[in-house]
Amino acid sequence: MSTPRIERWFAWLPVTMVLGFLWFALFVVAESRAWPEGARLFPYWIGIGTALLAVAELADRVRRAAMPDRAVEEGPNVADLGGDAVERTAPFLGAGIALFGWVLGLYALIVLIGLTLAVPVWVAALLRLRHGASWGAVAALAAGLVGLVLLLQWALMMHVPTGLLLR
Repeated sequence: MSTPRIERWFAWLPVTMVLGFLWFALFVVAESRAWPEGARLFPYWIGIGTALLAVAELADRVRRAAMPDRAVEEGPNVADLGGDAVERTAPFLGAGIALFGWVLGLYALIVLIGLTLAVPVWVAALLRLRHGASWGAVAALAAGLVGLVLLLQWALMMHVPTGLLLR
């Protein structure tokens, strides 16, 4: 990958992240509206708060872009999305994209096969494919995770998504 392309990606990374958070927050708000009152309160209001913060961040970015020649007082970069020179290399960016792909894979598995099976399948795949763990360790951990998820469902009396393929 060429350095100018990586620089362009890093320039757009904060905006992309904020738009992702905004989309996710609005999705949570929309989905939680159909839930019972007690189950809806926390995700609904956290989603609204996250959406408001994302809109405020986008407005600040637009304000800063509108006056590039004027000195805009920069505070500390608490998001640390700019990165230093080492973080702007192709291997570092590739590792970040790979991690993002693994997280998207978990979300896709939850949608397709449900939380109870998705977590152990994803952890097993991550351990075996990414970290080279032995099949015995992977199988033991996957079985333990299925048991843990089922125990939590029973103890907390909660229903978790079953997935599109298992309905």
